[in-house]
Amino acid sequence: MWSVWPTLTAIALCALWARRTQPNPASPTPVRSPPLGLELLIAAAFACLFAVLTGLHFPKYHIIGGDYSEIDVAGYCRSLGSLRDAVPTDWGAKHSPLAGLLLLIPTRELGILGALTGGALVSGGVMGLGIYSWARIAGGRVAGACAVLLAAANQTFVWLARSPSFYPETTALCVLGAAGVAAALRWRTVPALLVGAGGAGLILAADVRFFTVGLWCAGLVGISAGIGPVRGLPARLLCVLGTLALSWWVAGLAHTAVMGGRPPAGVVLQALGYLKEVRDFSEPEHHTLMATDFAWGVSPIASLPDALRSLAIMAALVPASASAGATERAAREAWLTPWLIPLAFASVAAAPMIRRRPSAWLAAFAPTIPLLLNLYVVFHTFAQPTYFTLGMTALPVMLGVGIAAAGGAAGGAAGGEHWPVKPSIGLIGLLTLAVLGVIPGFLSPVAPWRVPYMDRNRVYDAYARASGGTPVPTLAREWPDGEDGEECVNALKVDALQQHLWMPWTDAPREAHPRAK
Repeated sequence: MWSVWPTLTAIALCALWARRTQPNPASPTPVRSPPLGLELLIAAAFACLFAVLTGLHFPKYHIIGGDYSEIDVAGYCRSLGSLRDAVPTDWGAKHSPLAGLLLLIPTRELGILGALTGGALVSGGVMGLGIYSWARIAGGRVAGACAVLLAAANQTFVWLARSPSFYPETTALCVLGAAGVAAALRWRTVPALLVGAGGAGLILAADVRFFTVGLWCAGLVGISAGIGPVRGLPARLLCVLGTLALSWWVAGLAHTAVMGGRPPAGVVLQALGYLKEVRDFSEPEHHTLMATDFAWGVSPIASLPDALRSLAIMAALVPASASAGATERAAREAWLTPWLIPLAFASVAAAPMIRRRPSAWLAAFAPTIPLLLNLYVVFHTFAQPTYFTLGMTALPVMLGVGIAAAGGAAGGAAGGEHWPVKPSIGLIGLLTLAVLGVIPGFLSPVAPWRVPYMDRNRVYDAYARASGGTPVPTLAREWPDGEDGEECVNALKVDALQQHLWMPWTDAPREAHPRAK
């Protein structure tokens, strides 16, 4: 009952239904392009659905206690507090300047904790919009709807929608940017290239750790601009280069705003810091790696080749034994392995798209390559939820496009992009019931293979300390000692004086909540 096969069987039946009701390939019925306003309305509806499911409905199944907090929440709290109060401090090397600026206004109205937790919920909607749009561009509405529902059934997205950090914002921007790149690969018109270059630039500006993803996407957009009539080539390249230059300026402006002109730690130092967990990089010959750091919008563009070479050197130095750790094995078995069978099904189902609709196939799968590489690196070195959620965004898109392609493989010119109405409603309805757990199976939130994630409750602990309340003994956790923790609590005290200590959810009993006193 709980295996993956009932779900795949149901999808296959809907696919066969779609094939039987699809117009004759020899004389296909013309499919009119729907109004743009209707498309935007549908995308917004699925974005809201995704935010509600991941941020409000599913946490009670996937997160112990209903809350989820980051181990580095003190650093994010301190960074936002320093930005809001104009207090000089070292901006965390792992903290995105762009995400901090996006949360600055809500921080002034809702407080630091309200901005972090509320921002995660809103970012869930942006992520849902990106997932739907990406799959919709490549495979049609059915692909977009299935991708959103399958993403909501993935625990990692539920954790992210409750994460008081900058990961929700940066991941949402990355997915939205990938959707723009998919548009450039699909249509290659000047407007599509502008959207695609903007998407690649958004990824590059969002977070220094997305450097390889953004660079790959920028290359895809550049290739899309280069393919086509030579007569329009200068205009297409100007669109791409001009938009990327704007992204460079925005990233540099964000760095200046939060760091006062101090150079940030770039991609090489970020990777070096992570990989030190699995290998000693203290040898003298490794010191040259630190001299080739690169940050989009700040570092000289000429240092880009050396930064890529340094990343390749570090990747080659990671020992093979790193993947054999108990944490990595457990994470793979709990969070990734169960999705491999559906992913294989989707990949096989989408294979005919290579011949029928090569541009749509590229739009679906080409931007996923760096995301899948991210999954491989994380699950073989340092498997932590916030690290691999970015890579996980590739899975629902591939699954949604594969499902849509399976149902429309005999659809002639439409090529599976447009399903008939009745099979579409049947499939989406069936998938919704499976994701909600009404139909028992692999996608159910209470399926036995799922392992809820432990909550540390540090958000509530900081809240109580700043407001003078006493944490409930069973919920209290030791707040990190040191500068981060103290500066965070001091910033929250400013919120307490202004009555801005708002939290949309907490697992603390109501009578113990500081604001209830």
